[in-house]
Amino acid sequence: MLGGVKLTMSTNEKIGGMDAYEVRNAADTLMQAKEIEGKPKLYKLAQAEALKRAKIALEVAGKKKDRAELIAKTKVKLDKL
Repeated sequence: MLGGVKLTMSTNEKIGGMDAYEVRNAADTLMQAKEIEGKPKLYKLAQAEALKRAKIALEVAGKKKDRAELIAKTKVKLDKL
């Protein structure tokens, strides 16, 4: 228990119709974001890191799409045999 709030990883509790753990986690994230905004250097570094991660995610998604297209083309060729 922290500050009168029962902390658990997964609950059946709901806040506004959503899982209470997820809502509390989002609230913590928002509070951290506000703190980071007050630290310009950290904000800039975090922003650059987020952009790097987004770029990597796009590259991975592109590779998965290419593989899926290759598999689909191969299936069409095999179906013709």
